[in-house]
Amino acid sequence: MGEQTTSFEAVIRAEIAIGLLNKARGLICERVATVALEDSDGAEKLRGKRRALLAIQNGIRIGDDGQIEALIYEWGPRARDTALFWREF
Repeated sequence: MGEQTTSFEAVIRAEIAIGLLNKARGLICERVATVALEDSDGAEKLRGKRRALLAIQNGIRIGDDGQIEALIYEWGPRARDTALFWREF
C-alpha cells in the first residue's frame, strides 16, 4: 500500500484559507447580532451567507492547491479590510 504524504506548505496554505473564512464568518456574525432585532429577514439572509461560507470551509481539502489558492485570493483582501468585505459581499 502506497503512503501518501502532504507537504507542510500545503497544510499551512489550507490553514490560511480556513482562517480567512473564519474571519469572514465572524464579520457576518457581528452584523447579524447588530441587525437581528431590527431586521429579522436581513439577519436570516446573512445567516444563510454564513452557512454558505461554512460549507465552503468544510469543503477545503489539503492538497487541492487550486481551490485553496483561489480561496486565499478571493477572501484574503476581504477578510483584512472590513469596508471592502461589505462592499463586495
